[in-house]
Amino acid sequence: VEFEDGSQLTVKRGDIFTLDEELPKRVRSRLSVTTGAPQENVFSGEEVKAAKRPRVGTPRAAEDSGRNPDYPAFMESLLQAQCWPGAPF
Repeated sequence: VEFEDGSQLTVKRGDIFTLDEELPKRVRSRLSVTTGAPQENVFSGEEVKAAKRPRVGTPRAAEDSGRNPDYPAFMESLLQAQCWPGAPF
């Protein structure tokens, strides 16, 4: 077989099929459903959105989670006082 770029590959005749030949069952079963050709949209945009799970947002700041912004400093001082008196954290 010679390709458009000039490269060549030797293969068995049973592995090559012309456009007018029907593909054997073993070959058809291995074919990909997508061919690279433009596909028609089977679902409308609304149906696709309905099929997806809604996103669950994660809090970005301490204020969003209901936590006091001073909470980390409080925990740090608590650990220093109870676990290691006088030791730096």
